Amino acid sequence: MEWGSETLRGQVRDISAGGLFVSVPDPLWIGARFAARLVLDEPLRVECSVRRIEPGLGMGVTFVVPEGENASRVSSLLGALSGNSLGNSPGNSR
Repeated sequence: MEWGSETLRGQVRDISAGGLFVSVPDPLWIGARFAARLVLDEPLRVECSVRRIEPGLGMGVTFVVPEGENASRVSSLLGALSGNSLGNSPGNSR
């Protein structure tokens, strides 16, 4: 995780289309924003915002969907996590 000039290490414990829970001994505060690098087949950098803190355990964060080159990769990841393509509405059938 990149936060200002600091590099923080944490472990993702849960991930979904809504965000993720990062296990880290000293969580940031609610509202703090940082960049996370998800180690996938091809690493993906995502912007995150802290929404919940569990002292001593970690923090729950939401994704801040970017504009630009990573936007489609983040959208694809979120679609895969939710089980739907983000371009399809739940009521559409094929």
